[in-house]
Amino acid sequence: MANIILLSGLAGAGITTAADVFEDLGYKVMENLPISIVNDVIDQVDQTDGANSRIVVSADLKTEQDIKSLFNLRFILRTKFAEKTDSVDVLFIDADDETIIRRFDQTRRPHPYISAGVLTKGIAKEREFLNAVLEDCDIHIDTTSTNPTQLAAKLQTYFGEKTNSTTIIINSFGFKYGAPRDSNFVFDVRFLPNPYWENSLREFNGLDEKIQEYVCDFKNFDKYISSTYESLKISVDEFVRLQKGYVSISFGCTGGQHRSVTIAELIRKMFSKDGYSVVTIHREIAEISSK
Repeated sequence: MANIILLSGLAGAGITTAADVFEDLGYKVMENLPISIVNDVIDQVDQTDGANSRIVVSADLKTEQDIKSLFNLRFILRTKFAEKTDSVDVLFIDADDETIIRRFDQTRRPHPYISAGVLTKGIAKEREFLNAVLEDCDIHIDTTSTNPTQLAAKLQTYFGEKTNSTTIIINSFGFKYGAPRDSNFVFDVRFLPNPYWENSLREFNGLDEKIQEYVCDFKNFDKYISSTYESLKISVDEFVRLQKGYVSISFGCTGGQHRSVTIAELIRKMFSKDGYSVVTIHREIAEISSK
């Protein structure tokens, strides 16, 4: 089976880093190709590698027509490789403006849209232009709170062992460190009892049984967890029907150590029990697992 990834995103968000990671994962990576030649290039690589083709292409998008051509290419490739390819996905790498500004200040590289004036205006111009890609991409990864090592771990989790079905990414995070911008669904679980205020529990996290017992002691917990799961399952099943490669679900509490981890783990177990492919990423405790 083969995997084809069409890579796009904002300058400074981590596209080059992502390309390097994909090379380490064994993908054949081609950067900044004119969109008009991408189909022919992929054909040539596929003729060489056949069923083992793992290809990443970052297309050089300069016009609105280029963006239309990108999604037309996705349709063509999915049709062409329908029987032998795991997936053809558009991956969009993103970050917030402050992060991009800081990265350009550190590297002192010129921004591609700097002709728009100051850096902030250049970023805004590029973001507006690429918004159509973001809206219709298959996978959206936000690197605002992610260093290169963490991005590599996330890409390894997403693409290291690609399956032929929709993968559910279940995240936990702390609102104090910023909510993820790349999730399909975000839940605030700060209404649940907080183990942080119990001195005997503070040093543990939501992977520990004693924390899970404490959080689950909420009087309406069973009703909450079952209704949340059933609601999510309806949406996930529709994404599966539409052959979406990934669905990202995030649960947040204050620090991302206790309540959000507990809920993410319980929802993960429920999806796994029903036969779904699930990956959990606990951002604030640097824990990633596939089930």
